Amino acid sequence: MKLVLNIVFFQLTWFACVLGGANGLAWIGPLFCIAFLLAQRYWLGAAKNEWQLVAVIVVIGFLVDSGFVLSGLIQFATPWPLANAAPIWIVAMWANFALTLNHSMRWFQSHLMVATVVGALGGPGAYLAGRALGAAEFLAADGVVLAVLALAWGAAVPLTLMLARRFDEPRKPAFTPQPSKASS
Repeated sequence: MKLVLNIVFFQLTWFACVLGGANGLAWIGPLFCIAFLLAQRYWLGAAKNEWQLVAVIVVIGFLVDSGFVLSGLIQFATPWPLANAAPIWIVAMWANFALTLNHSMRWFQSHLMVATVVGALGGPGAYLAGRALGAAEFLAADGVVLAVLALAWGAAVPLTLMLARRFDEPRKPAFTPQPSKASS
């Protein structure tokens, strides 16, 4: 049931982000994402350090999508708060994505080649869907944009899954004192 709820929250948040961005309501997606974060933490039993994973993935996502904007490949609707960077609703989508990595996407952690293919196909597919809903515009030829997106997402999905696995592992102390031989 937790897996199904993770998928449902992800889909609802994705649509809230895209439709909010497409309609000048950049705040709706982040609001849904906060609800997803809280539900994941308090009702679906996410690990405490999942918040750290989300923060890292948000930074990565901001840089990746801001790179798409700065390179002139993509323009996002409702570019708030910065005109030349990934908007807040896109950043929320990266947080949304991060919330699936140790849950509905966990299987891919041990199948990274499959994850690479899924990322290379699914990433561009998501941008195409967002474009169809009015949330983004491709500023270069479709083939160029889709090729760049396929490369970026083909790398991002397995890399973020490896990060998620690392964040999901129990924390180990940096130094464990060994008993001295004299005290034995």
